[in-house]
Amino acid sequence: VNAIRSPAARQVKIDPAATAPATSPAIFPTTPWSVTFSDGTRVDLVGITDTPGKADRWWGADGAPVAAPQPLPRASGGFAPGRFPALPPGYKAYQIVLRQGAAGANAKDVSIYTTVPTAGSSSGARDYPTGRRYELTAAIDEHLKSLDLKVTCDKGPWTLDWRYELKGPQNPAATQPTDLKIGKVYEKNGQTQVEMTNLPRPHDPTDYRSSQYLIVTASGKEIGASSMTSSSNGPNIEGFKVPLKDAVALVCRSRPLEYRGIKDVSLVPGVKVVVTTQPTTATTAAH
Repeated sequence: VNAIRSPAARQVKIDPAATAPATSPAIFPTTPWSVTFSDGTRVDLVGITDTPGKADRWWGADGAPVAAPQPLPRASGGFAPGRFPALPPGYKAYQIVLRQGAAGANAKDVSIYTTVPTAGSSSGARDYPTGRRYELTAAIDEHLKSLDLKVTCDKGPWTLDWRYELKGPQNPAATQPTDLKIGKVYEKNGQTQVEMTNLPRPHDPTDYRSSQYLIVTASGKEIGASSMTSSSNGPNIEGFKVPLKDAVALVCRSRPLEYRGIKDVSLVPGVKVVVTTQPTTATTAAH
């Protein structure tokens, strides 16, 4: 899972390599609502809906109706029918789909997150022959008429931030961030689940990096997270497709990132708004 380490939020993206391969052809139109990074990577906003997992009521960033993405995205995480209790009063679930033209080894690591508070979110990425699709579902204040999206693209090499031992005594040399608390580690459906709670930390306007959590196995293999569930009043839960008995350590690594913005994305179908994107000049910040 890639996480954005920023002054305003920490949002994650599921590692596409850890998801099941797509079996249906995908239709990925180019849209007017896109951002382009300095290396040429382009990300388009495909559509938005307030009925996640259904084909009705999809609209573009400007509020105008659009066809539902194909294949149809599923309602994931806590937004799947019957998974969890109803959303908090005053919140509505929105599903936002974006795409990158490249897939597999040719794709860049891209993450998407909102700049408004949410009452929970779930995100995922899936590769298709025509590109990589990103799906973000979030519980957002139903009174908001629009929001801004931040899209980031990784650049530069990975560096190890810390290692958390899962077996035996904690390694004294391990360094953990002051803004993260690792909680319960357990197994569910044959997968290792790790609870993580973000802690308050000082505002740092230059601290923009992409972080990735991985499980290290006894053989030394590193496995990225395949799922992430967040909650407004509880820990984030990262899921890894490895049995707990084979999980030796949890590690976090990071690298600098570049970011772009899509501003004033409509949350109301049929009400057209003017959408603007951040200029395509390079905007990169790191430690």
